[in-house]
Amino acid sequence: MSSRPSFRSFLIAGVLAGVVSVAINVVLFWIAQAAGAWSMAVVTPTGDPIELSAVTFLSVGPAIVGALLAWLLIAFVPRGRTVFLAVSALVLAAFLIPPFQLGAPAGMVVVLQLMHLVVAAATVGLALRAAGSAPA
Repeated sequence: MSSRPSFRSFLIAGVLAGVVSVAINVVLFWIAQAAGAWSMAVVTPTGDPIELSAVTFLSVGPAIVGALLAWLLIAFVPRGRTVFLAVSALVLAAFLIPPFQLGAPAGMVVVLQLMHLVVAAATVGLALRAAGSAPA
């Protein structure tokens, strides 16, 4: 008999991944600003500068969504862990492209890439930890 991992454990993992990501990404943001590597003149395709509120939202939101996707895949898809890791790698690769399209200074692009890696690592790590001994 196989047991499904608990939705609650993945939700908690997503929230924790978001909190960890925000903590690290806020520090990266402040360091980049202090070093002059962050430009508020750089705007997103929606015309908004990349401020701390956006960094926070875009650290927490994807972490929770990613952890819940992990739950869905691990709970209901054969070889769900493998599928989750493949999807995670593809999503990370896709999100590494936009910083190059912003016209941002090189230092800011590097920091944005690091921020993406932080969210990915925290989310994947904590989601797989939440999976525990669930069937692969």
